[in-house]
Amino acid sequence: MVVLIVCIPTIRQVFSSSPNIGYQVFKNEPYQVVDIKCIKAGNNVSSCMGAENRGTQSIDIQEVHYFSDGNSLNTTLWLLAPLNESLLGRHIPSYGIYIDADSNNNTGFYGVDYQMEISKENGKWTKKIYTYSSLGNSEPLAKEETFNPGIEKNTDYIPLSFNLSMMGFPTKYRLMFYSEEDYENHTQSKMDFTGWIDVPPQQFSLSTTPGDVVISQGESRLFPVELTSDTSLVPSSVNFEVDSKLIKNATNLDMKFVYDRSGTYGAGPSTLLVFAPNNSKLGTYTIPVIAKISKTTLSPISPPTINLPFIPPAQGTESRHMNLHVTVIAPKDISQLLQDFNKAWIEPLSGIYTFLIGLFTGGISQFFYKRITGKKN
Repeated sequence: MVVLIVCIPTIRQVFSSSPNIGYQVFKNEPYQVVDIKCIKAGNNVSSCMGAENRGTQSIDIQEVHYFSDGNSLNTTLWLLAPLNESLLGRHIPSYGIYIDADSNNNTGFYGVDYQMEISKENGKWTKKIYTYSSLGNSEPLAKEETFNPGIEKNTDYIPLSFNLSMMGFPTKYRLMFYSEEDYENHTQSKMDFTGWIDVPPQQFSLSTTPGDVVISQGESRLFPVELTSDTSLVPSSVNFEVDSKLIKNATNLDMKFVYDRSGTYGAGPSTLLVFAPNNSKLGTYTIPVIAKISKTTLSPISPPTINLPFIPPAQGTESRHMNLHVTVIAPKDISQLLQDFNKAWIEPLSGIYTFLIGLFTGGISQFFYKRITGKKN
């Protein structure tokens, strides 16, 4: 008998993708355009950036909107002013992304592994994509192409998209957006930058001391509040806000964050003042808090397009909506107050008294024992 064994090969298709990222907004500090010619002349950064060195405001990045389906990154740069078509004959605008594919400054060129840039010259938009070595050498990942990005005349936004397959669908990466204005003869350049943006975004939460915000009717208390992150990266500063009018109408509580004289706080503890009137309702309330997180970045990367040893400070702000739980309880009666006082003061003092009495009585008994028996040390 002949047995035929038929092997039917199966093909397993493996699909890879980066994390899906919902719609995100990063607000960039305006009027921080850098005059590169001014810096190369040896001037300090502060004198070469700001309102007096804006260049055309069509490269001043106000906001960055971005999202990803895991296969491509889609972003939009929102500008302070529309593209000035009358200047495009002698001005060359460029917009791009530096990508740190592994969130590691020790790989790529000071962390920059990839760069994508679009620019408009002689009435045409072109796209360039590069990868970088640690020495700053670049290699084109795709042939420079002329394309239509769908940018309308006098528009104030720039769409940028990047195919994540070009860098192996990373699970964690960083983005830095930039814009540049150059002259036809490349004798002068002005640039704007954002700080590094983490993908996926950092996850933040609120931490209070004590851990539970509990307040009695008729009581006013201060609670330190701190922003914590799921990474080791700490924002340069954070300001908390609550809609005090909305909170009072909904909960009958008075709440506000107390700041120092300068009106700013770092990423350390801030102070929340809570007052519960006598007629406030008992229960646990969910209080919406807005955390305005500022990021000031002195990035170590040297932009290949301008060959600088640094990038000037880039400032941006993210607004995160978080919840804080506040519990209102009935005021304590005399017996509870006495019990708390006893636990806080009497019991510890009683322990100390017992300890001292033990030492004292033990010393006295040994003294009389030695006198009676005549024993010496």
